[in-house]
Amino acid sequence: MTIFREAQDEHLEPWVHYVPISMGATELAETMNFFTESPSGQKISRDIAEAGRYAAMNYLREINADIITLRILLELGRVLKD
Repeated sequence: MTIFREAQDEHLEPWVHYVPISMGATELAETMNFFTESPSGQKISRDIAEAGRYAAMNYLREINADIITLRILLELGRVLKD
């Protein structure tokens, strides 16, 4: 989650291609526990990983990677400034 609209937003869906985590990441430990310890969580995470890999190979271009990197650096600068 960032303050910027991201280039891949129109192609990637939460819970299909990636697992959304809040800016505070308060749910991260519980989410990771579900995906690593639960058999159903392991299947879901495998499906999400496969869909994410397919999307990355088919939708993201090198220019998108450059833009994403720039936006991550801008976001990092904003976070460190605060």
